Amino acid sequence: DEQPIWFFVGLNTHASALAGRPEHTDSIAHDGTWHFQLSGTKLWRLRPTAELEAMAREKGQRLGPLDVLCRPGDLIVVST
Repeated sequence: DEQPIWFFVGLNTHASALAGRPEHTDSIAHDGTWHFQLSGTKLWRLRPTAELEAMAREKGQRLGPLDVLCRPGDLIVVST
């Protein structure tokens, strides 16, 4: 059986930017989240998982959040 593919298309009809969803993790079994920016901008704040932070600490490294601003034509793929 083929796995289903789904997508979401949204449009902000408000005069100002939307606040977006509260911080969350898409913790489901799939190949990641793809986001293609058609118009406007979207700011993503990505942060490492606890497992990745622990691996970095073992190597003497420190990881923090990463801000990614998507503009029209940008594609971001996040492995969740």
